[in-house]
Amino acid sequence: MMQRFHFDAILRFLLRSPRWMGENPFRGFFILLCVALLISSLVFWRYVFVARNEDVGGEITQVRLDQQTLQQVIQAWQERTEKFDQAGATQVRDIFAEQEKAAEETKN
Repeated sequence: MMQRFHFDAILRFLLRSPRWMGENPFRGFFILLCVALLISSLVFWRYVFVARNEDVGGEITQVRLDQQTLQQVIQAWQERTEKFDQAGATQVRDIFAEQEKAAEETKN
């Protein structure tokens, strides 16, 4: 006679497993490591070996911009370039210069 699938047994197992893993840390770690390796190997297999056989459909799409939008993009690029170039031009205050002067005055 075929036995029914017992959800109570599975639920009891799932409720007891954290305590068992706490009482047997090496075995629990080993089981969790095996589960992690299984999941990572399935993901690797899916995205490396199966993806090779699939057709990606690498179509080249052209983006068409009207003249006004193109000018706005070029202007934004120019503004960013100017801000980037100006960033290195400012003189940064040397925070150690004052300490060196104070140290020299105390020596004298």
